[in-house]
Order: sequence, then structure tokens, then C-alpha cells
Amino acid sequence: MKRLSLSMTILVSAFMWSACSSGKKHAAKGIATVNDATEEDSEADLEKKQGQKPDNIEKTGPTGALGSGEEADPGESSTAPTIIACSALDTARTYKGFGGVDLKAGRIEKMAPLGDRYRIKPFPALSTEITRVFNNVAPASLAKSAPTFPTSAPRWFVEPIASGITLYTTYRIAYDGGLTISGSHPDMRAAPTPETAEKICGEFMNLAWRRPGTPAELEHCKNVAIMATAAETDVKVRWAHTIASILTSADFIAY
Repeated sequence: MKRLSLSMTILVSAFMWSACSSGKKHAAKGIATVNDATEEDSEADLEKKQGQKPDNIEKTGPTGALGSGEEADPGESSTAPTIIACSALDTARTYKGFGGVDLKAGRIEKMAPLGDRYRIKPFPALSTEITRVFNNVAPASLAKSAPTFPTSAPRWFVEPIASGITLYTTYRIAYDGGLTISGSHPDMRAAPTPETAEKICGEFMNLAWRRPGTPAELEHCKNVAIMATAAETDVKVRWAHTIASILTSADFIAY
């Protein structure tokens, strides 16, 4: 467990996922009409109500609210629904994680309604993907970690949700797999260098994400291998943390 002391530090900086939700708000105001009159109302009060114009009817040009060239009937409301937008960020607060990294940096603040969003992979799919990355050899802790992840009842589907427990468990599984594979990989027998770190990061990003890593992503991975794990004396542990940081990113645990 001592060797895993860096796991939470690396995990926090590896997984960044946030989205902004939007919705619709319908507003309506009460409108006084002839139907509001009671038998006790006087004839003058009734005529007064008939002449009132509600203040919440908006005209749509010269034709009025109904588009007929006449003013809208006081008994009908044409108030349109209002789209609720996400409020502006509180600029007075900043949230920084390990290494002084702003946790809001790079976060998507606006998203079109019904737009594509990351969806967490269910455990059967996640376990298959982890096994594929490690040359079709499942890490020893993979099978016994299954109860940690939520499961659906037979013939039912429940949308998986990530939590701190599932993220840490995924990190631990990937870490165990990294320890095993680092002992047989020719480029992982020595301490990470800028050259070998970039090579290994690029190799496992292609395997895990099915796409090349961007320069910024490669730089982050190299920092994990060279700087974040510099205090570790076991070379295999350093490479295991590096691989685990890739396999706990949103590009791997979600689709």
C-alpha cells in the first residue's frame, strides 16, 4: 500500500469530467377575463374587466400576438418558454489540485442540448478493454474487483456512474497490470527518460484510447513518469503509475 501513495495524486489530475446542463422554464401569469366575474360583480365592474389588457401578452409585429392583424384576446397567453442558461462561473474562487493545477482548466462550460457526452463504460466492457490493453492478459485484481462496480439486474440496464471508489479501483487494476507488463517490456527495464516516457505514453495511449495522444496529453503523461514518480526507487512502480494514469482518463473509462 505504501507504493500506492501516489495513486490518488495522479488519479485526480488524470480524470477531468464536467458538463453543464440546460433546461427550459415555462412562466405564466394570471389574466383577468370575463370568466373571472361573479354574479355579485356590478355591470360597471364587468365592463371594466372587459376593457383591461393583460400586460404579459407580447406582440409579434404589426399583426399582434395571434398574427391576425388584431390584438390578442385577453383570455389567451402567448408567453414563450425561456431557455435557462448556465450561470457564469464564480471568478472569486479557484480550485487547485495537486501540483497547483486549476481543476476548472479545460472544462467544458457550455454544451448544446442533447449533445454528445461521455458515458461511463459498464464493468463488463471496461474489463474487456483492460484485458485488451495488457496483451489479452487480465490483471490479477480484475476479477475480484467486479463487486465494486454497480451491476444491473437481468434484462435491465442501469446507466453506470463513476465514483471515487470505482475510479480508484480502476486505477488499482491498471497499476497491477502495469507492474506485470513492465517486467517484460524492453523499454521499461530502466528508469523513465524523456525519450522512453514519450514512447511508452504514445504506445499505451494508442492502445487504450484508439487514437494518438495530443502534444499536451503526451506532456502530462511524461510528467507523471519523470517528475510525479521521481521519489520511487522501483522502476516498475514508476511505469505502473504512468500506465494507470492513462487507463483512468475519461478517454478510456468512458465512450
